[in-house]
Amino acid sequence: MNIDLSHVIAHLEDLREAQVQRLRAGDPGALSFKQELDLAIDCLKLCERYGISPKSTVSRLPEPITRTPSSEFRVIEDHELDDRSAWTEVTIDGEPLRPLPGALLIEPG
Repeated sequence: MNIDLSHVIAHLEDLREAQVQRLRAGDPGALSFKQELDLAIDCLKLCERYGISPKSTVSRLPEPITRTPSSEFRVIEDHELDDRSAWTEVTIDGEPLRPLPGALLIEPG
């Protein structure tokens, strides 16, 4: 899903620049709003980059049922086969994808 937030981001960046100018003029009260704008801009850029919209479904992985040091979540591609020996673990940049409890799974909306 292509999400274009460029106009909103540009407007927030203009507001941010105004706060920077206030800070340079010696107004310490502008710092908090500038920091909030920095966070908002970064969040919107993240949403734009990954196609996250308010209609996306977000799920949080639960605590594992098995609580031993070697137990972990794994992301597996089953290749439409019931035979587990044919399944492959999903990797990113050659490393297995092993999300931690509390990790977020985001599905496009």
